[in-house]
Amino acid sequence: MDDLSSKTSKLAPKVRATQSQDLATRALRIKEAIAQLRQEIEHLELEGNIAPPDVWVMRYKARSRTGYYWYYKLQAKEAIFPQKIDSSKRSKYKHLGKAGSSEHIDAVMLVARRGKIDACARAISSLYESWLSLYSESQPESTPESTPK
Repeated sequence: MDDLSSKTSKLAPKVRATQSQDLATRALRIKEAIAQLRQEIEHLELEGNIAPPDVWVMRYKARSRTGYYWYYKLQAKEAIFPQKIDSSKRSKYKHLGKAGSSEHIDAVMLVARRGKIDACARAISSLYESWLSLYSESQPESTPESTPK
């Protein structure tokens, strides 16, 4: 039995070293993934304007003497858009016009960029939580370069 316990005690440091290397490798992968997602956010921000949070494109039907027409508008939870008549007042809606108009396409792209940025931010947050779970409180390590946006 002495022979077995001496072999086990010799293996323990090797196992700990391998576990430590594995932990460091996984932490590095998480940090690299976070950095890649942050780069993606920066790229999206450089592509063009971004819709504010909680804004979406809505389709609505308008009636005229000759029939019905479909129009599009940007809609927000809060009144953030300047009104056409009095720009000092705010509205929850911004008229975009017909399908395919430049305002309509621009608004769709604004909202799409916002959605992609929000998805990247959620992924960063998830990865950051995963990174935190790698280490117990007794083994503090340096955190990934800043917390999620």
